[in-house]
Amino acid sequence: MIAEIIYGDIVDLKLNSNDIIIAMNTKLAEASALGRPFVYNVKTLDELELGSVLTFKFDETRLLHMLICHQFRSGGWVDSEKYVRYCLDYLWQQHRDRQYAIVQIGNGYVGRRDGADAPVIRTAMADSFLNVNLFIQPEVEEARTAAKAPLGAPFLIWDMERGEREIQVH
Repeated sequence: MIAEIIYGDIVDLKLNSNDIIIAMNTKLAEASALGRPFVYNVKTLDELELGSVLTFKFDETRLLHMLICHQFRSGGWVDSEKYVRYCLDYLWQQHRDRQYAIVQIGNGYVGRRDGADAPVIRTAMADSFLNVNLFIQPEVEEARTAAKAPLGAPFLIWDMERGEREIQVH
C-alpha cells in the first residue's frame, strides 16, 4: 500500500532512510538513473526471470531492491503490474521488518518507450500488502540521482523457482 507520496530525491537521506525499490528488465539493459551503477556489476548474470527480486547493499543502512518486472523490448511491460505486486508482496512476506520507498515505476524513458501502463502499475503498488512511500522526482533530477548512487555488488536474489539465495561476487 502507498503510505505517503513524497516529491523529491529518493536517495536523499534527509528525505528517505528506507530501503529503495526500483523496476528493472530481465536483461538489466539500459538501466536509468539510479539502477545504472548497480547493473554494471551484474552483467555476468543470466537473463533474470520476471517476478524476481535482485537486492544490493545501497549504503551502510539501506538496501536497493530491483523488481524484475518487464522485458527489454517494445511491449515488454505487458502484465508488469502483476510482477510488481508479486515482488512487493514477497518483500512484505520475507522482509517486513524493513521500511521501503519506491520510485514511480513505468514513467521513465524505457517505460514510456516500451508501453508501460504507469497508472495500472501504481494501482498494483497501492494494492500490495507492503507499506511503501512513493517518491516522485522531476525528470531533470534523474541524472543527479545516478551520480549519487554508490557502486554496489548484488548479494541476494529471489525468484519463484529457486527461492532466495546469496550471490557470490568474484
